[in-house]
Amino acid sequence: MQTKQRLDVPLSLKSVSDSGEFEGYGSVFGVKDSHDDVVMSGAFAASLRAWSDRKALPALLW
Repeated sequence: MQTKQRLDVPLSLKSVSDSGEFEGYGSVFGVKDSHDDVVMSGAFAASLRAWSDRKALPALLW
């Protein structure tokens, strides 16, 4: 059975286009976050390659 998880994080927007589009970083490399995690370069390579192979993008829900 799958369980639903929710993650609330602070978000600061500098600008949003009239169509609702925005750009930003979901994660940065080599910086310790508020949970003491550090994401290393290449951490998303396999996942991004899989999405590219499917000619699709991962969902971003805002």
